[in-house]
Amino acid sequence: MKNKIFRLFPVVLALSTASLIGCGGNSKSEFTVTWKNYDGTLLEQDMLVPKGTMPTYDGKRPVHFDDNNNYYVYKGWDQELKEVTADITYTAVFDSFTKTVVEEHPDNYVDALPAATADGAILHAFNWTFNDIKNNLPYIQTAGFKSVQTSPVQTPKSNGSSWWAFYQPLSFKIADESPLGTKSELVSLCEEADKYSISIIVDVVFNHMANIGDGVLEDDGTPKVSPLVAQYEPEIYNHRNDSENPTFHHNKGAKGSGSDTQYYAYGDLPDLNTSNSLVQERCYSFLKECIDAGVDGFRFDAARHIETSEDPDYPSDFWQNTLGAAKQYYKNKNNKDLFAYGEILGSPVGRSIDVYTKIMNVTDDYYCQNVINGAANRDAARVVKSQYGKGGKAETLVTWLESHDTYIGSKNPWSNAFMARSWAVLASRKDSRGLYLARPDNTADPSVGIVADYFFRDESIGAVNRFHNRFVGKDELLSSDGSIFINERGNENENGAIIVDFQSNKKIVVEFSLIKTGVYYDQISGKAVTVRNGHAQIELDASGICVLTTSKNVARPSFEISDRGSSFFGEKTVKVETQNANDCYYTINGGEQVKFTGSVDIVLKDSQAINNLIVLDVYVGNEQFSVKESFTFKVVELIEGYFNVVNVKEEYFENYEIYMWAWGGVYGDGKWVQDYTVQGTTMLIDLQGKNVEGFLLALFTKGYVPPVLTAWDTNVIKQSVNISSSLLEQGYFDASGF
Repeated sequence: MKNKIFRLFPVVLALSTASLIGCGGNSKSEFTVTWKNYDGTLLEQDMLVPKGTMPTYDGKRPVHFDDNNNYYVYKGWDQELKEVTADITYTAVFDSFTKTVVEEHPDNYVDALPAATADGAILHAFNWTFNDIKNNLPYIQTAGFKSVQTSPVQTPKSNGSSWWAFYQPLSFKIADESPLGTKSELVSLCEEADKYSISIIVDVVFNHMANIGDGVLEDDGTPKVSPLVAQYEPEIYNHRNDSENPTFHHNKGAKGSGSDTQYYAYGDLPDLNTSNSLVQERCYSFLKECIDAGVDGFRFDAARHIETSEDPDYPSDFWQNTLGAAKQYYKNKNNKDLFAYGEILGSPVGRSIDVYTKIMNVTDDYYCQNVINGAANRDAARVVKSQYGKGGKAETLVTWLESHDTYIGSKNPWSNAFMARSWAVLASRKDSRGLYLARPDNTADPSVGIVADYFFRDESIGAVNRFHNRFVGKDELLSSDGSIFINERGNENENGAIIVDFQSNKKIVVEFSLIKTGVYYDQISGKAVTVRNGHAQIELDASGICVLTTSKNVARPSFEISDRGSSFFGEKTVKVETQNANDCYYTINGGEQVKFTGSVDIVLKDSQAINNLIVLDVYVGNEQFSVKESFTFKVVELIEGYFNVVNVKEEYFENYEIYMWAWGGVYGDGKWVQDYTVQGTTMLIDLQGKNVEGFLLALFTKGYVPPVLTAWDTNVIKQSVNISSSLLEQGYFDASGF
């Protein structure tokens, strides 16, 4: 009801008789309705309720926790609800039931990934190298992800100097080499992924290609194509401005559905004429090349900006001649279905969504926002009522909580723990496949080729993914209770449930409708949970998530490490913290096993290095599972009197020009300089007395000289992070990631 006050402390109000009784008797027109639990605890208080109103209780269902002998089920209120005519108090009433012994009958279910790519969750390994994905395959499988999505594998603009450069392709072929890796490394990744029953999905950019730069336009106002495209796609480049059927659109004034498909209004990117047969031929050739490399699926960037054969304006057979042909090629080659989905943000202009869902799955940005809003407000009912967008059919959608675009653009991203609770909702759903973003580093221009976040390994993610895989195709029943979301899954033969408390209570009572009486096991905490006649009392861990199945399981061990391998000078302390593990040790360079429990600070010293390298092996295990991982650290030898940039790739000195963009002190607001000497793979920079505030390193073509030394040059091929503040104080910078 309106005007309610929750968890109000009792207040005694002294009211004069005159304020209650007028000359005609009781003249009050508004009253207080109080709702209490069985033990007198205030649940809700509705103030200023108009006379004659039927009271409503809007809070969480009252709870009576179990005791040693009994469990209690909410029955209702101690009196029948009636129209308000005076102040009134309602007290919750519970039925008491004796706890009977429920025998344990754990099953022998073995976790397995779904057979079909379309049935499982997708890990978006944004900015990861192919080798990083390959090295993480055991963990990805354990975490229950059926698929891994890479960044675009086409030849990127600027040699892939930034993440956005991969979305301005120069070619319709797999890049021979990019910051993601080589084509042979992609093939090797796909081969290794098959051993784990994991599918590799690649991001594809077919709507547009690389430009020269923002604001560089043709006479008709459409963006100019980068001349670098001619090196890889000469036919497409040479016919870009043909008077009839050019390879790029020049229809900036298109209306209707054409406003979406004939001109790409974002970032001055040249829009491909996807109705052109030459463009279609090159696009199909790329998909076929990927399939031959072992790829199992595709995500199509900006898919809503590519026309379909059913468009009312400017229809074409692009999708039939590319994706349609690729599906048939994949089917003939692998005897299974190719998975594909398109990025459809919002609604396609002048078209219904089914013109796309007949061809591919599509992204659902509506559902994810509704779930997040409900979770943020701790309103599980809102989460349950959240509807799928794009036609409302889960089997046609890819759901996600955040994409690389939304995360990079977020100033205050949600915590990993919050996202895990929201992910549990998505992963619990029937017929859905969710996309989970492995977050890049939280900067405006995240580093390419770096795994910045390993939370995808957390048991709160893995347990819900494995639950999803177990119950593929089985029924679901959603319900809520205040801040608690419940999804019961199963059939006559087996059932289970995912429970999420957005309030993060330690102990809750849940009433089920589908779950049968029996002993279940929380796959996150490992605790047994007894369900009696649909009633269960559950103790949640810090995740706020409970994953119930009939499998008796020990939670999988894991650990967090403060540094996964870097360069250091002198000595370095690495902290390891374990979860769900009771058998732990580490070794340094294969030496003695050092046992520990819980957490440990490991001190690495330069004297321990062999050929300037230290290999740290960490093992954590429990009764059922174990994890072992190696981390390599490099000891640097610094040359005194200089700022040392160590581990620079030799090819940079041989094939490029390395400039410093330095600022502060003698360099003023910024200046391009080559104030360094080279010794081996180390750049020695004399900063003494120059009051430099910071600098970055940039690559240019061999022999290039910036025409204006005091202004930023857009011809940069690749640049490092800013080397300033703490990095300057450290005295060296590890350029192995540059």
